[in-house]
Amino acid sequence: MGGLFVSGGFVVLNIKGQREHKGFQLKIDADVNSDIVVLTGKNGSGKTRLLESIQNRSSEVRIDGELIDSQEISIVPHSSLNPNLSNGYDITQRQARITATLRFYEQIKHEFDLPYDQNRANMYARNSMGRDNGLDYLSLFRLISSIAKTLNKPASELTDNDIILHFEEPMNNILGIQNISSIVNQYIQRKEQNEINEWKNTIKKQDVDYFTDEEFINVFGNKPWLTINEILNDTFEGKFQFNIPDEASKSYAYQAQLIQSHTGNSVGVDALSSGEKTLLWLALTLFNSQYYDANIIKVPRVLLIDEPDAFLHPKMVAKMYKVLDSFHRNFGSKVVITTHSPTTVALAPDNSVYIIEQGVLTLVEKDVAISELLDGITQISLSPDNRRQVFVESQYDANVYQLIYSKLVHRSTEIDPKISLNFISSGPKMAAKQIEDKVKQILRIDDLDRIQDFVQAVNGVGSCSHVIGQVDALIENGNNSVRGIIDWDKKNFSNNKIAVLGENYAYSIENIALDPICIMLLLHMHEPDKFTVFDICGKDTSWFLWLEDIELLQASLDKFILKVLGRDNNKDVTTSYISGINFLTDTEYLNKQGHSLEKIVKQNYPQLNAFATSKKDGELKWKIVQKSMITYTDGKLIPKAFESVISSVQK
Repeated sequence: MGGLFVSGGFVVLNIKGQREHKGFQLKIDADVNSDIVVLTGKNGSGKTRLLESIQNRSSEVRIDGELIDSQEISIVPHSSLNPNLSNGYDITQRQARITATLRFYEQIKHEFDLPYDQNRANMYARNSMGRDNGLDYLSLFRLISSIAKTLNKPASELTDNDIILHFEEPMNNILGIQNISSIVNQYIQRKEQNEINEWKNTIKKQDVDYFTDEEFINVFGNKPWLTINEILNDTFEGKFQFNIPDEASKSYAYQAQLIQSHTGNSVGVDALSSGEKTLLWLALTLFNSQYYDANIIKVPRVLLIDEPDAFLHPKMVAKMYKVLDSFHRNFGSKVVITTHSPTTVALAPDNSVYIIEQGVLTLVEKDVAISELLDGITQISLSPDNRRQVFVESQYDANVYQLIYSKLVHRSTEIDPKISLNFISSGPKMAAKQIEDKVKQILRIDDLDRIQDFVQAVNGVGSCSHVIGQVDALIENGNNSVRGIIDWDKKNFSNNKIAVLGENYAYSIENIALDPICIMLLLHMHEPDKFTVFDICGKDTSWFLWLEDIELLQASLDKFILKVLGRDNNKDVTTSYISGINFLTDTEYLNKQGHSLEKIVKQNYPQLNAFATSKKDGELKWKIVQKSMITYTDGKLIPKAFESVISSVQK
């Protein structure tokens, strides 16, 4: 089919049937606009055969008009969704490989200032040049290009120290496979090497570059064992994690083991259930998509996965989409999956569901696809009557509410899972300067006080006015599915369309999201050596045992209030969590103006600035909710105030 290949902001994937494969051939060329494509249809319709035909070139694939070679297409059969924790790390072998790579680089380094040349790569391959334990030409070209870009240096002017510090083994497959042991040992060794470089530079005055602690994290990322364990904690809801390495050891002998979080017992991959294996495969793929620079690894431009949801519990399907979306965003790959599951269809991205029928691929609404899967049964539906669009005061507020709603929707006894909620920022107000200019120009008013009054009247004193205005306007125009959530601000009241978060309890969402226990947990997980559990609660114990001890948690909260407010906790109000636990906290903490409270908390705990690097208003509360309330504690520390207000907008 002809025509444009860029439509609506998406790069179009064009599929054209060339010949039959196992009795299946695409009869009509298909233009697919979504980045994640969900193929469904009845048994025998050809879903799996279509994927296979793409892989073996029986079906031709183009992206943006460019024909995609079969080597750039990867298919993962349903039977191959097994994780691979290839273990082991040999420091002697690694050093020999780096030495050989440095030797190869020195011989041809000026060629790296030129574009990649396949003929040159073939010549070196024939001569075995660079293959004496070192990287081959293509792998070295990718590595050198990546280092040069990171350091902003010409590729031919890298030092041995530059290459040693940034050396990375090539990854030809990042789908469900990872040598965690190697990654962790490399990170510890790399950090040690950077400290040696710093010593050479500052003490010995040698001309050696090094990174500050902040620069090191910006370049090489956070500690990989923390990142993978965050992913595992979120994926398995706290059930599994990898053992923690000894960072002080110079033997680099860490061996990664998957362990049960609460018992510490080692678990082999073979002992996992089929669903758990799929989840671990997804978790490793997500880690890889976050860890690796796309310039130094081989990533398929088209990834085909046959029924990745077959063994997944329905509530895990959302996590699957999170992984696939991350893979696409980090590497730009098109992802195509097949499914028989109505849940997978219902949770699919908008405009991504295609039905295969009689050799024709057709974009359909989710309800149509679900009905097809249920053979005409239409009781399971995505009716607009069971949806609510909820306007809130900012985009970070929308992100917070959406994340908490997703976590609680199938757990809470108050939240109705049949009524879906989509949280939307009320959007920016009209620029004050623009209003001022128009008032002066049209109304001929120069009184600055009157102009300011007019600006506030148009925009509303706070963004809660914007939420109320949008909801009222939409309801007046017949849209009865909209609702709003606003902060209390010590003056607002709920009605049947607008819900107030923490009414008569907390000034704003910041006062609730800046939860003392969650803040201390976040700091401990980020810098366990600086914020030990002993420092937090006065007892030398593990963080997960701390979280199970009510007395220690109350003591921690008291210490936090003392530091932030400069006096003892008044214990004059109760704060309650989803898990059923309650603590006595301080009314002053909950009733301070939200942004003022955040400023005071940051002054007392400046390390929190690391979680608000963009300086955007609301970033810190988002990180606290995302990490402490959701990832680290599996939702147990979500304040009840969130559950109550989310439930109220379903009415």
